[in-house]
Amino acid sequence: IAIFTITGGLNYGQRLQNYALQETLKGFADEAHDVEVETVINTIWGESSMMSYYDRIEGGKVPACFAQWKREGFPVEEFSSWLGREISRQQVFEQFDRAYINRSPIMVSRENLERVGQELGDAYDWGVVGSDQVWNPGSVISGYEFAACMPPERRVSYAASFGKQTIPEKMRPWYRTYLSGLAHISVREEAGATIVRETAGREAVVVPNPVMLLPKEIWRLVMKRPEHIDTQAPYLLVYDLRMNDPKFAEHVRALAAQRDLALIVLPGYDVPFYNIGPAEVVYLIAHAAAVITDSFHGTCFSLQFGRPFLAVVE
Repeated sequence: IAIFTITGGLNYGQRLQNYALQETLKGFADEAHDVEVETVINTIWGESSMMSYYDRIEGGKVPACFAQWKREGFPVEEFSSWLGREISRQQVFEQFDRAYINRSPIMVSRENLERVGQELGDAYDWGVVGSDQVWNPGSVISGYEFAACMPPERRVSYAASFGKQTIPEKMRPWYRTYLSGLAHISVREEAGATIVRETAGREAVVVPNPVMLLPKEIWRLVMKRPEHIDTQAPYLLVYDLRMNDPKFAEHVRALAAQRDLALIVLPGYDVPFYNIGPAEVVYLIAHAAAVITDSFHGTCFSLQFGRPFLAVVE
């Protein structure tokens, strides 16, 4: 089975759902069938963690943003500090990838998108799309996100998400074409089922996110205690992107002080919090006194481990 999902960037939920779907699919093995599952790396989305800043610099390639920073007059020291943090973060994600994600040797890029379909169709029996926001109108850009390189009868989506309540009218014909090419469709939200029905005239099954399919016992084998963060004292874990909002940050700090809790913020933009990997995030959620999060997967793992949590929505 080939998994088609988001493989670029450094996102905790993205990697954890990838692992969960992989392990769930492998669980379909029985006495008559072995099941091998690999994720197809898609560089159209952006560089995967396997192609880190460190690797590119070692190979003589300087990130394009460096030239832009230089043109705009940013101090070299500031860029060096940023680059150091990025390399550190890339490395922990790469460690997780190498330990837990089975990667396909076949990669998809802009250059080989047309011809790689035959290779994938020959190498795999099924293509499974999902989960996460693989169908978000803001980022979906090719047939990759619908396993279009596989024969239509061998394309399936699991817990795919549009990340939106609606899709732009001008994109509906495009979505209709690719949704019609899937043999079976499942999504992770009711809104997604509505979009599929209204766009392609098909019924989509609403299913749990794959991180909810693996039992806690499996996640306990994956989780890893962060070595450079003190987790001995009870702590409030904030897994939220709004800590740069002064009012939100002030409220969170006051809440932690009121409950006499240490405060751990993810993704913090300074070491030691910024270079936390996916396995460490699962540990931090599982052992938190409480969690505040605006993350879908942060909410899922809080539920998995029975942690008191506050889900912040816009």
